[in-house]
Amino acid sequence: MSEVNKREDTVRETVKRVVVVIAILFLVEMFVTVFFLEGGLGGWNREKITILLGLLAGSVMGAGMFLHIKKTLEESFAFGEKSAPTHMKKTYIFRISIVGILMILAAWSGWFNILALLLGIMNLKIAVYLQPILNKIFR
Repeated sequence: MSEVNKREDTVRETVKRVVVVIAILFLVEMFVTVFFLEGGLGGWNREKITILLGLLAGSVMGAGMFLHIKKTLEESFAFGEKSAPTHMKKTYIFRISIVGILMILAAWSGWFNILALLLGIMNLKIAVYLQPILNKIFR
């Protein structure tokens, strides 16, 4: 297997692992929300539903951001040394703008708990920080 194929496989594994960890974190947060918030499993109210929707939306946004970062890095290799940083800055601004707009829309709609949405987005950071540990475990 060539060096390029090995690198592509490693990138593919890492991306898959980060997205899976984001999903696992969401499931853990969902479990805690459902069973430990007021009323437990039998007590469904608007607050609990908005928290769950916020966690779901944030986790999906976090996974989407990670996939967009991967795509941006792959595209940047095709650019020259001088234009790659500009391309990365543009895509960063685009990504953050989309997240900001979606957060404003979520807050405005009232269907999502904003703190839960932020926690869901932070799942990306937690998943990335766990990668060195997971690499040691799975290799």
